[in-house]
Amino acid sequence: MKFLILAVPLGLLAALLISPYTLVIRGTKKGQNMDFRLQILLWRLGIFRKKFKGADKEKGEEFEFKRLIELARRALIARRDIMDLAGSVLSSINLQRLELTVDVGSDDVAGTAELSGYLWTISALTAGVRNVEIMVRPDFSGDEVNGVLELSLRVTPLKPLLTFLMLLRRRTFREFISGLRSFS
Repeated sequence: MKFLILAVPLGLLAALLISPYTLVIRGTKKGQNMDFRLQILLWRLGIFRKKFKGADKEKGEEFEFKRLIELARRALIARRDIMDLAGSVLSSINLQRLELTVDVGSDDVAGTAELSGYLWTISALTAGVRNVEIMVRPDFSGDEVNGVLELSLRVTPLKPLLTFLMLLRRRTFREFISGLRSFS
């Protein structure tokens, strides 16, 4: 009976760590309005949903370069650990879908055509990539760049979590993490 009491939560935790999660990121810009939505799905069930509005001008705190320089020093010392973690995170992510629709406008026709051409080049380069669609529509009468970005990723958290826990044994990585907390 004691084994069953311990086995059920451990089995559930293992299932949650092995199961792939789907992250859906959607960003829109229309005029001066910007929205950003993040949704996390597990087994096609929404477990987290958050909508962020475009940020107003920052009030208050001034940025301190001393803290940034100290964090950069710690990151340089722990660069191998950070690269190990980044590689682990990147290897656990699979692109499900990337869809970008951009309406390009600028204050002159030549600027609109030039920016549209650059974006069409990127669109042509990604044309052969599965599940990636980039659509560019020039707006010669408008003077704004508006668009919609939808990104869907499949993430399996077990490998990055185990890598993170293993890296916590190293003093350089722990010092880097403690330096990150100074920015919160």
